[in-house]
This record gives sequence, C-alpha cells and structure tokens, in this order.
Amino acid sequence: MPGTILLISQAFPPDPIVGALRAGNVARAFREAGYTVIVVTAAMEGERPGLREWEPGITIHAVPIGARYRDRLTRSIRRLQALVPFRRDTPSRRGSEPSGGADARPAGGAIRALLLSLVWIPDDELRFVLPAYRAARRLLRKRVDLVYTSAPSHSTNLAGLLLKRLHGVRWCAEFRDPWCYPHAPAVTPLVERVNEYLEQRCINAADHLVTVTDQAGDLYRQRLGRSGGKVVVVRNGIPAILPRTDRRKGEPFRIVYSGSIYGGRNPQAFLRAAAEVSQECAASGIPLAIDMFVGNGHPGGAVPLDAWVAQHGIMPTVRLHDWIPHTELQQLLRQADLLLLLAQQQPLQVPNKLYEYLGTGVPILAIADEHGETARMLRQVDGHYVVANDCVNGIAAALREAVRARDLPVSARLKDVPEEWLTERQMRRLVAAVGP
Repeated sequence: MPGTILLISQAFPPDPIVGALRAGNVARAFREAGYTVIVVTAAMEGERPGLREWEPGITIHAVPIGARYRDRLTRSIRRLQALVPFRRDTPSRRGSEPSGGADARPAGGAIRALLLSLVWIPDDELRFVLPAYRAARRLLRKRVDLVYTSAPSHSTNLAGLLLKRLHGVRWCAEFRDPWCYPHAPAVTPLVERVNEYLEQRCINAADHLVTVTDQAGDLYRQRLGRSGGKVVVVRNGIPAILPRTDRRKGEPFRIVYSGSIYGGRNPQAFLRAAAEVSQECAASGIPLAIDMFVGNGHPGGAVPLDAWVAQHGIMPTVRLHDWIPHTELQQLLRQADLLLLLAQQQPLQVPNKLYEYLGTGVPILAIADEHGETARMLRQVDGHYVVANDCVNGIAAALREAVRARDLPVSARLKDVPEEWLTERQMRRLVAAVGP
C-alpha cells in the first residue's frame, strides 16, 4: 500500500524558479501514484508562515527562514566596525612605518573575509535547515515512509542528514547540480574541504541518490564506489510537446533566447557572430530579428547586455526584454525560427530551458561544452546546432545554415524527441525507483 512522502524543498510552487517546478513535479508524481504527500518549504516573500494552499492531495507547510546568514553577518560586522574601526595607517611600535608595510591587509579586513567565507558552508541558504528540520521532526509523529530532499540549495540535504541520523528515517537525496563541482574554484581551501566532507556524509547516508543528468549520475557513482547502485537519474523532462506555429514567408528570421545570464552563460560570442551574419542576411532580403528575454540581463540589470549589443553594432537587430508571462513566452518560442541556448561551462548539467525548447519543435542553437550533457542530448535527436563554447566562426556557420534551412519542412530537419524524455515518464521512473 502507498505510504507517506515528506518532501523538503526550499522552493516550491507557486514560486516560479526551476527548483520549485522540479519539486512540484516530484510531489505530483507521488500523489498520482497514491501516496500521501507532505511538503516542507520556505515561506515566500510576503507570505504568512503556515499551511499553503496549492493542489488537492498535497499538504504544504511553509516555514519562516529570515534573512540570509551572510546578510546578518555583514550587518553585524558593519556595526562592530562602527564601534571599533580598523585603520589602515595604524603605526608600528616604533612609530615610523605602518605595522605591516604599505601592502599589508588590515586585520579587520582579514577577519571579515574569513567570517564571510564560512557562510558558504555549504551555501548561503543555511537559514532553511533548522526551520525545515524542526517542522519535519514534528511531522514525523505521524508515520512517514520516505523523506525526500531536493537540492540545491545543498544545505537542504543537511536537513535530510539530520532526520536520517537522529530519527532513522528512509531518505532520498536529490542533487539537481553537483554539490562539489569538479575543478570549480573554491571559496577558500577550508570551505572546500568542509563541503567535500559534508557531501560525502550525505551521499553515504542517503538510501537513494537522485541526479538529473547522466554525467552527474556517473560522477556520484564514482564518489560512492561500491554503493553507486543507489544512484538513479531522473531528468526534469519535457513538460509537453506542442505543435509549432506556422511561419509566413517574407518575415524576418526570428531568433529567441529566454533565460538568465550568469556564471559561464555569456552571449558575447553569439552577438559577434550575429553582427557578422545579420549584414549578409539583410543583403539577401532575409533580415535577422533577435529577441532576448533575459530578466536580470535587461538594461539596468546586473549584466550590461545593452552595452554589448551597442558595441557590436546590432541595436536594430537585437531587442532586449524583461520577463513576460509563461504562456506568452511559449507562444513566442513556437513562432521562432531558431532558439538560442547558452550552456557554457556546465558540462554535467542541462539548463531546464532545453526541455522547454525541445517541446516546441523549433531548431535549437546551443553554445555548450563540446562533450557536456547538453551537447550529448541534442546530438541524439539531430537537426539542431551545437557549437563548442564561444567559437564565433562556428556560431556564424550555424546561423547561416539555419537561415538556409528555414523553408524546409520541420519533419525533414528534426527527429522526434524520445518519449522517455517527457516529464511524465521521468516522474514515473522516479516513483518506481525510490518509492517505499
């Protein structure tokens, strides 16, 4: 008989971020399989902690989490510095030179850097762990057959570790991204070592470990050694396969990008290539039109996309937009001739946007790691364009080929995506693999 699942995820619908969408799909999958589903999540901004209404059959407990520890610590340090300021020009005992020389770092700066580095153990969302653990502990008074933690934030898995060690529950830990990413720069050597220790404790203690890509699954099988059989790969999956909207002849060749710009996701190589190809397209009577829905990359945001567009001389071609409602964006994606995907410097991960793109039936231009998971998936279905990280000539060649192929029937260019990649299929696989 199906039992009770306690799902712990810092983000949960109606929060629109990717982690919340994944957690919502997991909750639905267990509910549809007949399980009782209880969720512990963080109260959203402006939300009163307590029970949250969502979908029938899923009980959601929203817990208060307060400000990030990093922000609290920064405020405390500022107050302390106001009371006991650290001066760069503190004289030495002899009174002739600054105590450490001209390049010496003031003691206050070193202490501040050390303290701020510690809040990245394991990440700056540690504030969720204790409220989530306390709420989960109360809920364990009723029978719970499986605790399922969804991360990142990786600190969420510490709540699962506490419940496993202190209460002996059966535990499934989900790692949508690797906790300790190979070759990633460390905050400090100390933080790196502690995070490696915590990650190993979690993956050893968990009864099941879920990843969302094959290469991340391989990474954790290597780290687990003989226990690697408990790793299961469950992709986020394609929500739905929708019919493509017909294009009318004579319209510009439209390219659409939707997603945040951060980390290694850098569109500069694409903009350089587009500047080159747009002149050729205009001369041939097929102008390019590029729409980028970037949210935090909108003019005035953290990434100076408007300056980059101006630098490459393609302001009439590229239009930058803030976020729009999802239903409107879906329509625009289906009307596009080409969808741009940025997936640089994340070989073990797949942007969730890839699945949304695949559901539209529109060709994709992916700028990605040559041997990464994104490139591997797109080569399975063929008809799309994969260019190694930031190769301007390769991007330009792909754009030219996409423009030439626009009038060919979609069925002649793209293979059908495997049905196994549908979210519904992936979630069924999850329940079969880890369900009590």
